[in-house]
Amino acid sequence: MPRVRFGPRRKEVLIESDHMTKAAGSRRKSTKGMALIVAGLLLAGILAPGLNLIPGLAGREGRRGPNVLLLTVDCLRADRLGCYGSGRATSPGLDLLAREGALFENCVGQSAWTSPGLVTVLSGVYPEVHGVRGRASVPFEGLPALPAIFRELGYEVPNLSYLTSLQNYWRLGYDQPKRDLMREAEDRHVVDFLEQEHRRPFFAWYHYRFIHLPLTPPEPWKSELVTHDWPDDPSSRDRLREVQENVLLKRDSVDFTEGEQQLIRQLYDAEVRRMDAFISSILKGLNDSGLAENTIVAVTADHGEELFERGFIGHASTNFSGTLHREILHLPLILKAPGKIPAGSRLPGLCGQIDVAPTLLDLCGFNPQEFGFQGVSLMPLIEGEEEDAHPALFSSTTLAGYQTPSEEEGRGLEAVTTRDWKLIRQVPSGWSRLYDLRSDPGELAPVTDPERQKMLENLLHLKQQECDNRARALNRALPATIPAVPVSREPPVLLAPSEGKLTFEQTGGIIEIVLRSDSPGPFIAEYDVGTGVYATSGVVILSGAESRFGPFSRELWKTLELWNPWRFRVAVESTTPRWSEWKTFEIHP
Repeated sequence: MPRVRFGPRRKEVLIESDHMTKAAGSRRKSTKGMALIVAGLLLAGILAPGLNLIPGLAGREGRRGPNVLLLTVDCLRADRLGCYGSGRATSPGLDLLAREGALFENCVGQSAWTSPGLVTVLSGVYPEVHGVRGRASVPFEGLPALPAIFRELGYEVPNLSYLTSLQNYWRLGYDQPKRDLMREAEDRHVVDFLEQEHRRPFFAWYHYRFIHLPLTPPEPWKSELVTHDWPDDPSSRDRLREVQENVLLKRDSVDFTEGEQQLIRQLYDAEVRRMDAFISSILKGLNDSGLAENTIVAVTADHGEELFERGFIGHASTNFSGTLHREILHLPLILKAPGKIPAGSRLPGLCGQIDVAPTLLDLCGFNPQEFGFQGVSLMPLIEGEEEDAHPALFSSTTLAGYQTPSEEEGRGLEAVTTRDWKLIRQVPSGWSRLYDLRSDPGELAPVTDPERQKMLENLLHLKQQECDNRARALNRALPATIPAVPVSREPPVLLAPSEGKLTFEQTGGIIEIVLRSDSPGPFIAEYDVGTGVYATSGVVILSGAESRFGPFSRELWKTLELWNPWRFRVAVESTTPRWSEWKTFEIHP
């Protein structure tokens, strides 16, 4: 029977597996098998505290703590970084950061696309608990996310990301993005903030997106890392143009040759090098501002990227056929905390992006146990008290990520990963594949082991039970305040955007939806945008009679052209909404 004890850092559960005893500060070897993992997780789920609504912070707001700089990167695979074993010069800046802090060798992502992964990073809970599972999702009210927690602690919390105007990132504790913190080229957002005078400690999060398709690395990084001969054949160049011009590329829509695949991997590496230069400029700004010695720096990713391991490129949101294999879920995680983390630490233990939030709070001197995270602080790993942060970690995705229609969000994949084994299962069909990670770390050859598979399936079931219990404990049913009949006799009038062309200079990179109504709301907007593979439709919640999306950088604004034309209409939220007339516009440079 697993022993459960409570320690000074967090609730600790002694769970023994076939690798060794996990997550309890014990290093004793075990021969009792994975059945004890199941029992341990069951106890953890029963005894785990519910999420607290930023508890017990009164009186602590004046306490001076370290600054926190959290940098997340879109589509970044761990194995394409030098410090994670890449043989190419893709990441000298991050390699240096790893030598100055701690590198976690076995960090598992919780999703195959951006929003669920990032909200897990910020909230320390699984997507099934924070509520972001599709593009129309809004995080549940009262979620203890890092921006809200640090704001309550008296920290300065700048909004440096266009993402926070999207409803997947509402209710996390951010104000609207400020124009004076956003720049056309995105290369000064964070540095400009760091160079300001800071009278309070800050928590600053920035998400870098340009490893995402299309792959268009600029010089000098393109010449440095794209060394494979460029083809003369026009049809080959046309195929390569697909990854250089498109944000979305459906699986198997292009049949790339081996030579083309090699070029695409090198284009990806060049984008990684571009990202590394960007993060290096931020770290230089941190040093130049005299803030480095009192700033915790964390670098991780939302998810990885397939580079032809399964025959194609991309991830759920770009190829419409997501997976949960290693190339998608093996993420970099590098932490630097002067005076708190020994330089040059390399930690092989199992951990996840779900552990970032509790670890950062722990490093700032606060007890993460108070917030009921499902993730845990990684300080016991850093200090050598534990070998793994969890006996098992869980991941899930819809098949097409952000592109998934709402009616398809119940279909997808889920996975459970231990140190030695991994199970991937389709939902709701139950089709599954089991992998022995000791002999097959790349997850290329599924094995048959009915007993092992059953145990891992039990873990998935227990995890879902725990998530359901947490959701029920927080009263996460949809609000019962939506009127059964329209609250307004007339539909709203959509005043903006105007029909025609929207340019970057005209809008400043912001799409504004402005309406007039005799109702106080709440309001919703229906959208129908794009054609072909870029055709997308759905409904979003509006923040009021005036809602802003952006500001987007000039480079990102250009990618929005791919979804032309854009059509919107608005209504008061109701079971029988009365819609305004459609308005159609196009994005232009």
